Amino acid sequence: YPQIVSALSRAVTTSAEPGDCSRAALARVKGEAVCQAELRPRAALQGAILRSPFAHARILRLDLSRAIQMDGVEAVLSARDNPELCGHLLARGKVRYQGQPVAIVAAQDAETAKRALAAIDIEYALLPSVTSVRLAMEPEAPLLDETLFTQGIDPAPAQPSNIARRHTSRKGEPDRAFALAEVMLGDEIDCSPVLTGGFEPAVSIAPNKTGDDLTTCADDSSPPARLLAKQVLPLAQLLHLETGQPVSIKSHPASVFALTPANFASFRLGALNDGTLKVVEAVFCCQSGAVPAPLAAEICALAFVSYHLPNQNLIAYDVIANTPPQNRYLESAAMCALLVTETAMDALSRKLRIDPLALRLRNARQRDALTAASEHEHYRAPVAANNGRGVAYAMGCTHLCDVELDALSGRVRVSRYSVFVGASEMEASKDLDVFQQALAEAFRQIVNEAVMFDENGCLHDIDVMHYRMPAVLDLPAVEVVWLASSENTEQAEPGASKQSTRGVATAVAAAAIANAVANAVGGNLREFPINPAYIHKALKRAALRRR
Repeated sequence: YPQIVSALSRAVTTSAEPGDCSRAALARVKGEAVCQAELRPRAALQGAILRSPFAHARILRLDLSRAIQMDGVEAVLSARDNPELCGHLLARGKVRYQGQPVAIVAAQDAETAKRALAAIDIEYALLPSVTSVRLAMEPEAPLLDETLFTQGIDPAPAQPSNIARRHTSRKGEPDRAFALAEVMLGDEIDCSPVLTGGFEPAVSIAPNKTGDDLTTCADDSSPPARLLAKQVLPLAQLLHLETGQPVSIKSHPASVFALTPANFASFRLGALNDGTLKVVEAVFCCQSGAVPAPLAAEICALAFVSYHLPNQNLIAYDVIANTPPQNRYLESAAMCALLVTETAMDALSRKLRIDPLALRLRNARQRDALTAASEHEHYRAPVAANNGRGVAYAMGCTHLCDVELDALSGRVRVSRYSVFVGASEMEASKDLDVFQQALAEAFRQIVNEAVMFDENGCLHDIDVMHYRMPAVLDLPAVEVVWLASSENTEQAEPGASKQSTRGVATAVAAAAIANAVANAVGGNLREFPINPAYIHKALKRAALRRR
């Protein structure tokens, strides 16, 4: 602890930026920062949420009468009280994921709200559940929504399914291009969900002074957001509309199981022997949770977008399952699309025995960041045994990642990390924070333990407060190299303006880490997150090959 405080104090002393993230971090570790759980306006009622303990169950009985009659209770609501406003906020008829809100309470204090929740009489009937994205797509899978018919298929399907949407992106002549390709590569990638890692309680307070919108402070991985009530009606706002008073709701992470989306993808690349890409065919299946989310179009827009590919056939599916809904659409889509793109590029470079940066330089729409990375001392430095160096590129931004693998424990540590990016997009200090956060988020998603579900679709014996998360010793400070705009820069690829958003940066960082680990163990990775047992076995196999 003293070393952490000392290091952060030095960082604050040397930083000239008043908004530097080191200042906020120092205040947090010293206990001086104001936590979101401490935010509560005067005269605000205390809200509480009754959540489902089951992943998929029909609500047979829901009686709120005893809770409503309790002293100090101002409001008790369920979906039937205001169906039009509730939408997917409160369960209606059945619950579709563990932790889904069923009823909400507003009371004078937290203890009264807690007792009111206990007074609600509810009875469930368990239903078959599905948490795997592959199993959810099967025709015989349990249906989450009997009224959901797959969009994007012509003619429209006659039967409901868990596939909310199908999106395709096709150009050129893929079939003819594969016939003319000199080398082909195909593989599959499977990503299991992990906890998103927000430890600070999420707090929602409604309304603000105008009365038209509300203030929501999400977990510590997201900034406070201003959300228009006409577009988003969270539970605190529903209680405010009912009581006419400000309402504060605090949700502990142990009661909200926020997960990254599970996804599965298969791809096939066709290229010339010199590494020139000619064609790609890929199918992406991304789990949006229990509520349909617009991921498919974003996935197709981001996959392989940074490279010249005259022929392509991309298909993406939005799939619902008995898991919490996704709300970071760009981040989820980018992780699915860019992880596949960049691991596929590295796999092709290994097959052709071409330098991974040289392969990207041959095919990239923009080359400035790739050229700078190839000439940088980081890329030219030697790589020790049981270490690996990974490259990832997207939206005109190149990431270099060095990892160290412990052969005994299988533990992964990022020893060095560099980012090469044009400085014209956003303020430099803000971008630096984005990349540092992206590295931590990516490390957590790629090198972590996947959550496990039991036969009823509930999280299997997990303690969120003891869940393995990235530590300060796992990650270095990110070195960001700002590049002056080149006069010869080619036309920017679609979506390039998003390069500094954390969602895209996290996906590129995840691909860089994955490629670094793959190079360290000497083979392609097909399953994520990477667990220590897999790394331990892979290093043993690599040692045997070197003998």
